[in-house]
Amino acid sequence: MSTESKLKSLFDFQRFEQESKLQGVIDEVNSSYSSGNRLDDDALELVAGGAGAVNTDTDNAMFREFYCEKCRTIRKFKMLSGGRAICTQPGCGNMIDGK
Repeated sequence: MSTESKLKSLFDFQRFEQESKLQGVIDEVNSSYSSGNRLDDDALELVAGGAGAVNTDTDNAMFREFYCEKCRTIRKFKMLSGGRAICTQPGCGNMIDGK
């Protein structure tokens, strides 16, 4: 039985048989994933939903060249808020202080 199947059966079980420990776990999961926990703009830039689809427009002022420790070469970095920068090389994502 997969982990997902086990969780579904446990959550189904809870509807019929009240168990305080399981209810605590359910409440914790619900509070962790409630609509009140929204990602801010900085966190959204780190989401991998668009992985590999990095905008490499080098004419844009939001990009600067820095040495990337991970790639071990000079790469284009996208400037983020707070002076941070992220490597635009697909698969890298190295973040540095771009100040």
